[in-house]
Amino acid sequence: MKHATTFAAIVAALSCCCGLATAADAPAKPAGVVGQIDTVVVIYAENRSFDDLYGTFPGANGLSNASPASLLQRDRDGTVLKELPPIWGGLTGKGVTPAINEAQTAHLPNRPFAIDDPKGLNLPLSVVTRDLWHVFFQNQMQIDGGKNDKFAAWADSGGLVMGHYATNEKNLPLWAVAKKYALADNFFQAAFGGSFLNHQWLICACTPVYPNADQSPAKDRIAVLDDSGTALKVAENSPKSAIDGPPKFVRDGAITPDFYIVNTSAPAYQPSFVKPVEGGDPLLADPSNPATVPPQTQKTIGDLLSDKGIDWAWYGGAWQMALDHDPDLSSVVFQFHHQPFNYYADMAPGTEARKAHLRDGGRDGAEFIKAIDSGAAASRLLQTAGQPQRACRLRRGARRRPAYRRCDRPSREEPAMGAYAGRRDL
Repeated sequence: MKHATTFAAIVAALSCCCGLATAADAPAKPAGVVGQIDTVVVIYAENRSFDDLYGTFPGANGLSNASPASLLQRDRDGTVLKELPPIWGGLTGKGVTPAINEAQTAHLPNRPFAIDDPKGLNLPLSVVTRDLWHVFFQNQMQIDGGKNDKFAAWADSGGLVMGHYATNEKNLPLWAVAKKYALADNFFQAAFGGSFLNHQWLICACTPVYPNADQSPAKDRIAVLDDSGTALKVAENSPKSAIDGPPKFVRDGAITPDFYIVNTSAPAYQPSFVKPVEGGDPLLADPSNPATVPPQTQKTIGDLLSDKGIDWAWYGGAWQMALDHDPDLSSVVFQFHHQPFNYYADMAPGTEARKAHLRDGGRDGAEFIKAIDSGAAASRLLQTAGQPQRACRLRRGARRRPAYRRCDRPSREEPAMGAYAGRRDL
């Protein structure tokens, strides 16, 4: 799937030549090539899979290596679909004109198709599409035990999960970068589902927990599963076939029955998409809101870096705008759940750790780039950019996290702009 980027930069300085650590307390640099590295910058490009954009890259393990049988999608009962379901709601995003409606996407053959094929739907890289599910339990149902044959069956977007782009270096700026450097054509996301959980795995390699969730305000967010323990329980009124409509579930929750938080939820600290209690502490999210995550205490990569005396910071695009409740915040597509450190108790408002490590990347990443140019960020860069995954069979990609109208998510940005932004950041 195509997705939104949220600008977040984490910078870890191995040299510790500036920033929080001094030369005196900096760890000795290792010998060899690694010792020549001063700063590590991570760009987390999000929400598009490898095959979505690079499936036809020469020499890569892409679409050409897939057998015809492995590309077939099966219905919910396990039978092979005679054709792909329509793209429910149409291919194009809201407000896009001219629109490609649902009827125009009916009767697609049961195989991958190029979204930008002039003989097909002919939607170029420069146009925004509708969004696709990328959620924890549905993702596992789509993977179907590793057979990867039920992405269309358990999608809310019908046949779009089999769409990709016939890209090349003429229309995708990062194509040339991939030719010059390395291309990770066998890369998979850390966790099933979407941005929230994969951001947590980026910094913690862990899943947030909600102790005693069944006795909390979030009790109705606990998913109802079938006997497998990994799939959602299908509702009685759910369409039997994927051809007849998207599936329905008894309860598609964000919390597992054993109290792990796996789908989008809000940080306990501002900025958060959950507002403070009226008349309460303005720096906190309302803890009685079912979407609010209790402060987490697991050890993160930030803790490990700090323990080793390595200077680091997370630069969140438009972070200060979010803190200031800037009325223009909506225009930059700020994503509260793409700020993973804001979920942790040791980064609570007022702590020295928060002041030292959570920094404003600025609108369009301007403050982050300014810090690099001035040398102020030389020892603390970690720019994130997303997660690899998506609710689509062909998309097992990656992400990028700038919060400034750079959002590779299908419903929020056209893939061409995400690629241009990625090249610019590099």
